[in-house]
Amino acid sequence: MTIGDFWGSWSKYGKRFDEGISVVGINSDKGHHLSDSIADMFDFNEVLSESEAIVSNDNFTHPIKRPGERADFYKGVFENGYRGLWEKTYFTKTYRKKTLSSIYGALVPAKVRFFIRNILS
Repeated sequence: MTIGDFWGSWSKYGKRFDEGISVVGINSDKGHHLSDSIADMFDFNEVLSESEAIVSNDNFTHPIKRPGERADFYKGVFENGYRGLWEKTYFTKTYRKKTLSSIYGALVPAKVRFFIRNILS
């Protein structure tokens, strides 16, 4: 099974899903069996054609490209250990901004975020 975020959900359904929406590609008989056995555990379950699933999900058609920073990351771990790499990464402005954004999204209810966004715009 291939599992990921369904980036094409907006074009397919014409709306946003506050809780997110995933896409699951079933690649084998075992995957079909597992999918059938857990399908009723989800609030929303729809079978898509392959062309619908891959619209905005390039990784279904080819592997993700390695980021250029990957080699630097592993070199940093090898030379300085994880702690040195964590300190280098954590104290960057981009990382702090992403962390705050994740916390905001996780702790502030969607209705409150919507209200705040409307006031600020």
